Amino acid sequence: MIIVCPTAIAAPWAAPANEPFLLACLEEVMLLYNVDENRVYLTGHSMGGFGAWSFGPKHNELFAVVAPMSGGDPTVSRS
Repeated sequence: MIIVCPTAIAAPWAAPANEPFLLACLEEVMLLYNVDENRVYLTGHSMGGFGAWSFGPKHNELFAVVAPMSGGDPTVSRS
């Protein structure tokens, strides 16, 4: 198991600077380690949950599972 826990460059996770950073992190891990590309999971807790909601659907082809925890979907209105 390989666990990667990046920290956002700018809050919130949906900030434009974070997307290329996360893609670069994923690419680097794939290059450095023997990663089964069919078993890459994305999750996050609290702010990371918001990040999983923000990043996962945009790049769902990269992940077998997207499982946010304790973070809301910023695209869903509460009213």
